[in-house]
Amino acid sequence: MSETHPAGENLHNLYVTAINSNDTQAVAARLSDNVVFQTPGEPELVGKEAVTEWASSFFEAFEAHWDKTENLFEVSGDFAISRYTYSARIQPREGGAPMEEFGKGVRDGIYVLRADDALVVKRVTLKPGGRKITISSDNSAYPSWDDVDRSEIQVVGRVIWFGRAV
Repeated sequence: MSETHPAGENLHNLYVTAINSNDTQAVAARLSDNVVFQTPGEPELVGKEAVTEWASSFFEAFEAHWDKTENLFEVSGDFAISRYTYSARIQPREGGAPMEEFGKGVRDGIYVLRADDALVVKRVTLKPGGRKITISSDNSAYPSWDDVDRSEIQVVGRVIWFGRAV
């Protein structure tokens, strides 16, 4: 971890152990009531009940093993933001080849967002506390939006590379 935060390290270890147990209730026991969870290509899950329901369906279909490296654990008042990298091995319970996934947790960056029926590419900046974001465009002809609730947007994916003519 970039910053030493014993409570954060403990939460990190308990959460990874809960995921690797493949036990929905063990995962749910590690979540706050106002948790926000983002799964790739799906709308955010907001609240312990929604995340527990998703986890139950996931663990019913797959057995997972996660390796998670905490890069930064930020505390702001009663909230904490975990920024991490992970690798996951996901085995379908009904057979088939295992899947491997590598990724990064919450962080600022350029994302493809779904806005109504359109896809837009915008810069997203996480605000302290983790519930609100700023959505902006590098093109000044387009507006920015401050204090957007994360549950109001759908992240389609993160932009990892772009190029343009000079």
